[in-house]
Amino acid sequence: NKNYTITPISFRYYQDSASIFAYDNKKNVNKNFALDGIEEIKGTPITSTGGDFGLSTTFKITGRLKNNYILKEGEIAMDSDGALIVTNNKEDKTELFNRLLKYGEYCEILYPKSDRQKFLELVENLIAKITLG
Repeated sequence: NKNYTITPISFRYYQDSASIFAYDNKKNVNKNFALDGIEEIKGTPITSTGGDFGLSTTFKITGRLKNNYILKEGEIAMDSDGALIVTNNKEDKTELFNRLLKYGEYCEILYPKSDRQKFLELVENLIAKITLG
């Protein structure tokens, strides 16, 4: 039996199984945990809406800007198909989103969906202010 301390990021569904994609706090990596392999869950339950977990935000930076990205405390990163995938576990969402605006079209919030939608609304509001102002 192995014990893990994780921060859930999202659910992943496959043809014959499902897993929780999560940040392993002890090893500082993101990985899949098969749902059928979980025997017991200890800890404080997290209330979630729409399958989103609000604890962390995962985003992707592409282009040459990805090479200059400096990880903040509580962030982990991995390269994936020429993009930098970053999971931020600590930063206030407003501060994070304002920081990510400088990456423009080269930054995309991947999950949770609620953060993706909030970021999109922030960008749309800024565009509306520029257009009106």
